[in-house]
Amino acid sequence: MYDWLKQALHAEAPGTVLLTALAFLTLLALIWHLTGRVGGARDDPQAIYANRLAALIGGLCGWIIGVAFEPFAGEETHFKEIWRVVSAFLSGYVVSKLDRYLEGVLFPVGKETRDSWSRLGLFVASLLLAAVTVFLNRLYAFRA
Repeated sequence: MYDWLKQALHAEAPGTVLLTALAFLTLLALIWHLTGRVGGARDDPQAIYANRLAALIGGLCGWIIGVAFEPFAGEETHFKEIWRVVSAFLSGYVVSKLDRYLEGVLFPVGKETRDSWSRLGLFVASLLLAAVTVFLNRLYAFRA
């Protein structure tokens, strides 16, 4: 059976690939459920869309990170150049904006602060889920 799975999935570690897919689907369903429950979604239906947008953007960023951390053979030099540009951007612009965001969140004015933390949690959860899934699949499933 194991050999059949290796052949069917074209993977050296089909158990890892299957468990990753199962964990991805389970956690994706949990994140989707949470987008309708946290961040003010119970009181305001429009908040559901903001929550799902935060989760979507987190997932897309995680996808990029997963690809960057496990490049295929011909992609390594190209990714090194991209990483230089991205790291310069992150060290300057994003850190300065993060400081303003944290200042507003840590010294709250109202209910919006809790909603912001909930959306940040959805973003981070989606980012990690996508990054780990893409990384593991590129590592174990799509190696030539």
